[in-house]
Amino acid sequence: MTALHDPVEAVTLKDQKAVDTTLADELNKLSVREREMIYEEIHGVERTIPETPSFVDTRLDLLDLELRRIPVKPAYDLAESKSKDFVSSPKLRLMFLRADNFDAQKAAQRMVKYFEGKLRTFGETPLARPVMLSDLNDDDRAALASGCYSILPTRDRSGRAVFLDLQNMIPKTWKRGLNLIRAATYVVMSALEDEETQRRGMVCLMYHMGDDVAESDADLIEGFSAMRHLPFKLGCLHMCFGNPWVSAYARTLLGMSGRSFRARARLHSGSHTELQYNLMTFGLPMDVFPVSTEGEVKNGMEKWIAKRQRKEQSLFNNVLQDFNRVDVPGRWDVLVGKGKPFQRHVGNVRLRAMVESYIDEYISAPKGEKHLVPRKVLTVVRQDGGRFLKKEKDGWWVEVSCADALDKVSKLFLSTKAGSKGTNRNLAMFKALAKEMARRELG
Repeated sequence: MTALHDPVEAVTLKDQKAVDTTLADELNKLSVREREMIYEEIHGVERTIPETPSFVDTRLDLLDLELRRIPVKPAYDLAESKSKDFVSSPKLRLMFLRADNFDAQKAAQRMVKYFEGKLRTFGETPLARPVMLSDLNDDDRAALASGCYSILPTRDRSGRAVFLDLQNMIPKTWKRGLNLIRAATYVVMSALEDEETQRRGMVCLMYHMGDDVAESDADLIEGFSAMRHLPFKLGCLHMCFGNPWVSAYARTLLGMSGRSFRARARLHSGSHTELQYNLMTFGLPMDVFPVSTEGEVKNGMEKWIAKRQRKEQSLFNNVLQDFNRVDVPGRWDVLVGKGKPFQRHVGNVRLRAMVESYIDEYISAPKGEKHLVPRKVLTVVRQDGGRFLKKEKDGWWVEVSCADALDKVSKLFLSTKAGSKGTNRNLAMFKALAKEMARRELG
């Protein structure tokens, strides 16, 4: 036994079973409805709240009231003194309301703790504005560029963004745990610029298949604490390990983390192949996972950082309103392009199923009225929040013109009509997807 693992052995052999028992007891103390909600969130059963203007206005007023009721909030007050417009902006406050399912009291508490953590982690300079790449020092940038933390380029089966932690699989290029916390915070807050991610939440995937116990326990605990107060809705925390010592150590750390994280945590162990197959059953997009079944890591952070630099330069130049580009396409977005990644995207599968369900109407329509059917489908896609996106050379997705979107739908009708005598595979695929989601919803 190496010296590295001696302290871990001393803790985990004594406490691992106790921690597992505590986690199980904590779940048993939850009400049936609470357990159902957590189970549904873990498995991605959709539970978004309709955001009517009157509902949002009421909740924003309640949040303001709850914030005023908190007497001691020095970091929040400091941020407000620097920029009241930023702290009181509906855009920022909606992030916290969405993170707590519009519970104004919980959102207020999260917001106050968020500013405390932000002040402790980054200092006063970016306290009253979004954190930018320029706020990271060289060691922070090294941690970011290493690929320790990233957002997968594809959402999970339920449309949630996936935050990936590869910390103990990456050669160490940073000096201390605070560099990791700053890098992780920057990645998460960048993902939260997207409203769909705010509404649907995120899945956190800790994929620690290395032999060491990443950073010191103090750094990890501080990291867990900081992540708990970021304004995102946690769907599930998957913790994956190949080394039993690391797995046992993580159990102990999990016992020290917040209740919300513990209730939504799932621990996995095994080989790369076993773990990745298991994660796939939870709807995670393993076709874009940057770790091979042999354990080789593909780092794409250089391109991602370049994308962020371009966006932040637009923000600095006050032209952000013109930067209407997309980092991770939404669930119902339609990707314009060729290849299996485009065909397999849920929005594309859904579009093909819709076309096939309208094909009889299209075929029977008079020649001068056929163009109305593709327009009807296009309208449905857009009413559901779907966009037609094309990937640019710089990695950003941009929305194509209405004419180009209509052209794609019309061509799909023509190709579907030509093969209409065959089997409706796309419709069957979408029905199978809907059946699987219904099965998970029923538990």
